[in-house]
Amino acid sequence: MSKMANKICDNIDMKIGDDDEKAKRERFFVGKERSVEVDGVRVQIKLDKDQFENIFTKKFFRETDYVSIDEATDWIGKYLLGEITKDMLDEQRKKEVDALDMMQNQSIIYHPESIL
Repeated sequence: MSKMANKICDNIDMKIGDDDEKAKRERFFVGKERSVEVDGVRVQIKLDKDQFENIFTKKFFRETDYVSIDEATDWIGKYLLGEITKDMLDEQRKKEVDALDMMQNQSIIYHPESIL
């Protein structure tokens, strides 16, 4: 979880610059739902002032450990938006497996020579 939280924080565009830029970024992020793209996947985050300061400061000093291992699970639950449950994940995995099974079965039907 820590790796995921740090990857999300790493992809937040803070545009480190002067104090005026920091104020603009703070107004943009604090208390608002914002999208962050992480490895091609868009996630929604909502930062409070303390977390914004933490990320901004660590980006300024080029640190990469934004969230500790102990805080990672709570950080994901607090700042990452969306309600994904274990049942939803299990259902999605089942659909993916079913789709793969269908593709494999279809290729055998249409290409019997591959059985030999």
